[in-house]
Amino acid sequence: STRKESSAASDVYKRQMPLRAEQRIIGVLVVGHRHWHRYEPDEVQVAQTLADLAAVAIVTQERTARERAAAEQLREQLGEAEALLAQQRRIVQVDEALIEALAAGGGLAALREGMSRELGRDVRLADLTVRFALDDSLTEMIDSERALVTLSAQQGKPVTGRRDDGSRFTVMTAGVKSGAPIASVLVEGEVEPQEAELLRRSARMLDTFLRAHHRELGDLTRRRHDLILELLSPPPGGPTPTALLRLDEFGVREGEPFRIVVADGSSTSLDDLEHRFEVDFGSTLLRARIDERLVAIAPERAFAAIESELGAPGARRRGALLVGHSPTLHMLNIAPEEYDLVLRVVEAARRSGHDRILVSLESYGALGAFLTRVTIEPTKLAIEQILGPLLDYDRQHGTALVNTAAAYLDAAHSVADTATQLHVHENTVRQRLDRITKLLGPCLLYT
Repeated sequence: STRKESSAASDVYKRQMPLRAEQRIIGVLVVGHRHWHRYEPDEVQVAQTLADLAAVAIVTQERTARERAAAEQLREQLGEAEALLAQQRRIVQVDEALIEALAAGGGLAALREGMSRELGRDVRLADLTVRFALDDSLTEMIDSERALVTLSAQQGKPVTGRRDDGSRFTVMTAGVKSGAPIASVLVEGEVEPQEAELLRRSARMLDTFLRAHHRELGDLTRRRHDLILELLSPPPGGPTPTALLRLDEFGVREGEPFRIVVADGSSTSLDDLEHRFEVDFGSTLLRARIDERLVAIAPERAFAAIESELGAPGARRRGALLVGHSPTLHMLNIAPEEYDLVLRVVEAARRSGHDRILVSLESYGALGAFLTRVTIEPTKLAIEQILGPLLDYDRQHGTALVNTAAAYLDAAHSVADTATQLHVHENTVRQRLDRITKLLGPCLLYT
């Protein structure tokens, strides 16, 4: 009875109207009075109308908030999509830079220019499979830069470091072969997160470019090797017509001047020299590694450039490098014999402790090793020009100055060893050397 009275009183003092939306109640509209009041039907209807309107407002507000959040999410997604599209466009442009470099037959320089243009900053590319002997600021790397190459290869992402002068730089390693980095891309400063993918892409392209280039160089190296062997050890009847055509492509032709060049030294020194040839001549110079030496067949104009650099005063001799060359040749059929003589030049120079890089009959001096079994005219002429006074003196006086000069050089300028080899007294050797010096001059015997 008490509960019923309380309920009745509540019905009199307040009225509750449900807020309905989509067949469900989402709230309640409460209408109340401070004093007792009996709600008439029209008041109940008004209250219910207000409840219905409130329900519509609440539902509309919730829907608007959801739509606003969805719109904001779409705007964010659109911004991300536009940024991704812009990045993809830049990646495509970097791809096109690689394609242009390949199509134009360009090397690292062309590829570097294209990447610098598309990345909007200076880019340096380094082929780490080659030991550079050149002072090229666009390809050389200092120690602080090289230190990050391995770290970048391990992490697979760009790594930023600082040089001794405080400047910052970022390195991205481009590929690894046999555990060693193949190449690297270096840019000045730090890179933003969106630029990191571009740098990775550039590194992958550099890796692809160099692997293709190295395969091409490998094929070219084999073809060069076979061609030089056919010239120096020709089949019966001489080089084939195909070989002659290929020699012609390298500027080596019957009747036109050329030289045989043989470089001997450590593997590193030969790598440096071969890279020097690559920079100066590219694929136009015929060269190959034969019997652990670097052999080149150089037209006279190319040899003049080689002689200018290697024979210049003060030229550095790295890795005990010796480069022997033949006299000027015009006939292809004498190349095998001349090649053997150049090998003898290099071997004799090595034994005698010769201190210059470039050696030959003309530059090396009185080498009696060349006076035996020489039948080719260019070498005979060169010998006569250099050793003519000795030959004439020996013929006229029955002396052995030529043999003494050869033994002295073979003995690395040791009078005692020369005397032992010739079975004569040391004073006899000294007397003969004095006579040789008077006939040829000291520079020829002691170079």
